[in-house]
Amino acid sequence: MIYDIFSLENKVAIVTEASSGIGKTISFALAEAGANVILVSIGIDVLNQLVERINRKGYKSLVIKADISKKKMKWMVCSKKLSKNLKK
Repeated sequence: MIYDIFSLENKVAIVTEASSGIGKTISFALAEAGANVILVSIGIDVLNQLVERINRKGYKSLVIKADISKKKMKWMVCSKKLSKNLKK
């Protein structure tokens, strides 16, 4: 089946600007495809709602509040550690 070819099972997807628009939609779609999703944005309230929705469906996700345009290096180190935690 086509889903087997494009499965994201046990992969980690990092979605920036995940609190609205296409980022929000892509976050949920990636989770449905099997990815563990790290949601990144400065809109933490919306991210918390989205992570609840994703987790309620049985998928794994985490939230990082960050403005990656200003803290890229620090954020990248943090995301690598969180990626390992999601796979547990």
